[in-house]
Amino acid sequence: GWQRGLLPLHASAVARRGPDLHAFSGGPGAGKSTLAAALARHGYALFTDNILFLAPASFDAGPLGHGHGTLRLCRRSMALTGSRTDGAGRVRRGVSKWYAVPVGSAPRRTGRLRTVHVLSYRNDCRVERLTGGRALLALNRAVHMPGQGAAIAGRRRILRWLAGVVPHTRVSKFHRRRFDGDTAWFHEDAAHLAAELSAP
Repeated sequence: GWQRGLLPLHASAVARRGPDLHAFSGGPGAGKSTLAAALARHGYALFTDNILFLAPASFDAGPLGHGHGTLRLCRRSMALTGSRTDGAGRVRRGVSKWYAVPVGSAPRRTGRLRTVHVLSYRNDCRVERLTGGRALLALNRAVHMPGQGAAIAGRRRILRWLAGVVPHTRVSKFHRRRFDGDTAWFHEDAAHLAAELSAP
């Protein structure tokens, strides 16, 4: 991505009825893939898993995102979200994740990024809007392989790119309860986010 002049975010993304994309960022184990698969039950199709590529040249009209539509889930997440294996098997040896197919399918390979939700585990479920410097900081933390990006594009350019995302994108933290075996909590929290995404 960096070599092609794209800005990669460590995020999964879904889309619904048109080109609007909704992304979820977080580190390994944050639940990006599982949440994207869960939203398929609410009419949101998987757009990309783990990495979302943004085209900086498009930011004046709203960030244009590129995705691959491939989903990787552990067995528990597949059972939780109703996903199934796609026949390709394990992602790689030693990794307990398999290539999976969610309830919905990717509608396209490009779309306009409208929201980014940073995933957070708390004791409650709520969405906290971030603006200004807090939004910029959250996006900066979501950059995939920032060291490589700094070497190729330069830190200042990356910050300029991220600053170009903020005016067109609603950035928030999505606080939700940690899944401890209570599937009702998990599905309630996914439904809460689905309702938030459908709000104007």
